[in-house]
Amino acid sequence: PPLVRDLARLTLGQGLPRADRLLRPDGSNAVLVWQGTLEEPTSIARIRVPVPPDWLTAASQPSLRVVCAWNTPVSSTAPDVWASRHVTMRLKPTLGADAIRGKGKSHGTYPIIDRVWRLDHEDSEPQRRAFAAGEWVIELSYEDVGPYPATLLVADQQKVSLVMELFDDSSDPVSPQEELQKLPIANTMIRLAGVPREIQ
Repeated sequence: PPLVRDLARLTLGQGLPRADRLLRPDGSNAVLVWQGTLEEPTSIARIRVPVPPDWLTAASQPSLRVVCAWNTPVSSTAPDVWASRHVTMRLKPTLGADAIRGKGKSHGTYPIIDRVWRLDHEDSEPQRRAFAAGEWVIELSYEDVGPYPATLLVADQQKVSLVMELFDDSSDPVSPQEELQKLPIANTMIRLAGVPREIQ
């Protein structure tokens, strides 16, 4: 309704849901989905992202968009009205490399992050070698940022979901589909840290 339109735009800020991409998949990109659980605030989930090295070389502007969402516990006593937990997401070209900077949206503890990374930066020789290795890793962790009422029982476990899109952001895009499908299934989307446990 008109009375709450501005509030909805400020609150949601992510547009409206549509099923177009499900009904008519776009062959110029590749979409992957991962869902898991962070056991506690000290946990770090490391997820191997299958970025085909041959596509990385062939694409003019290889890019990765990741939307991360989580079902956070909510408490009105938190310093930010959205929730009481903040999830951090980092992308690294290899497990031991530094995280690279991405562009995108996140707002305090609002339970969604939408970020895009260019995968072809060549600032230094070590970074060039790391980017070419094709062993990309997303690291996820969370922290509690507000107190919970004594009457509210909150589990340490935190569900997190990722949707990843590989695409060539150039005027003449190269699709990652063919190269991605050549990768061994056993080597795609592996969680490198921790043993998943049943949710309490």
